[in-house]
Amino acid sequence: MNDCDSAKRIFYQSVYHTIGHIMEDSKALIASITGAIFTHVRRQANRTAHQLARYALLSNLFICPWDRVPRA
Repeated sequence: MNDCDSAKRIFYQSVYHTIGHIMEDSKALIASITGAIFTHVRRQANRTAHQLARYALLSNLFICPWDRVPRA
C-alpha cells in the first residue's frame, strides 16, 4: 500500500465516521421501499437539485423562495 492509498483510506474512514450513520439509516429506509429504483446522478446532470441544495446550505431560511421549480 502506497502513501496515496493510505491517504485515501484515511479520508474515506473520516467521511464515513462523519456521515456513516446517515448512510446506514438511508440504506435501511431504501430497503423498506418495494419497487423503488435509485441511481446516482452526477451534479452536472442534476443542476437544479444542486442549486437548491447549495442555496439551502448557504441560507439561514427554511423556506423555498420559488413558487415553481426553477429551470435548469
